[in-house]
Amino acid sequence: MKKSFSKVLQVVSMVLVLFLSGCLFTEEPVVDKNTQMNHAPSPPQVNFNSSLERAPGVFYLVTASSTDVDEDNITYCFDFGDGTWFNSTSFFESGETIRQHHSWDSQGDYTLRVRASD
Repeated sequence: MKKSFSKVLQVVSMVLVLFLSGCLFTEEPVVDKNTQMNHAPSPPQVNFNSSLERAPGVFYLVTASSTDVDEDNITYCFDFGDGTWFNSTSFFESGETIRQHHSWDSQGDYTLRVRASD
């Protein structure tokens, strides 16, 4: 009798552990079928006035614009290629142009990257 009680206690304990951990009797997650997919904004169109004399310490104007098919507002991240970044803290309307000024500390070739996200 003692052996069968021990066995029953083990089974009950195991079921209790599984139940409390959510492995048994869990409900299906609720999915809203009306939820729309979010689409990423288009790659930004970037303009940079490179016809100006390139010199260290001179501020250059960089503009970027992106559109979002969902009409979500957009934030931008500029990587100036010299170890400095600018993350916009504001959101801009889809299609609105953002203006950012930057100067480089030394003469050289830099890769300018701009990322748009919603």
